[in-house]
Amino acid sequence: MDNFKIGRRANFLRSLRRMVRVALFAGEFGFVIFQFQEKERLKHFVKNKRTILIIGLAGFLLVLAGLFVYVNFFFGKYIKETVLESNFLITSDEKEIDIKNLVKIEKDINYISILLEPSYETITFSDGGGIRIPTGEVVNPEIKLVDEDGKEYLLAYGGSRSSAPRNEYANYRYEVDLPVDKKYEKVLIRSDIPIKTQKIIWTGYNARDLK
Repeated sequence: MDNFKIGRRANFLRSLRRMVRVALFAGEFGFVIFQFQEKERLKHFVKNKRTILIIGLAGFLLVLAGLFVYVNFFFGKYIKETVLESNFLITSDEKEIDIKNLVKIEKDINYISILLEPSYETITFSDGGGIRIPTGEVVNPEIKLVDEDGKEYLLAYGGSRSSAPRNEYANYRYEVDLPVDKKYEKVLIRSDIPIKTQKIIWTGYNARDLK
């Protein structure tokens, strides 16, 4: 009887060990399957994230392309530009540009545009607003519009625009609307730090044309 009990107990222990081994094997197999599924999910997530980034980048580039087309082909046709000087170097010595019969207040919005050399760039108001020269300094030239009576109108930085890659315009406006009934005879311009320009331009457009 004792041998019978011992035999049953031994069989029970062997069965228990087999069950434990099966359970451990099942657990290991399940863990492997879980890891595989997680890897597949991670790959799917990375793939989706990469797709979203590509779509976002494509959308951003499309917006930039649309803005470029608008500025060059739609907004550009409403702008009236009169070139006052070409290849002009702004220095610390005040220079006079003769604008008789060139500058007229014919549009709602009027300003002086400086088409910069490619090594220069404009910066936003949040970064100080103005022209960044190749050495990294930010400058704003002193620009004054002079009418027939000798009255001077000091122009201030009013933002920028681009017409093509590496073609940046720094815009300078009077703080309020310029008198329409005045004749303007010259522009006085200087800068503590020299600025190389491609063109100095009188620019104007009507706000309603942008609607």
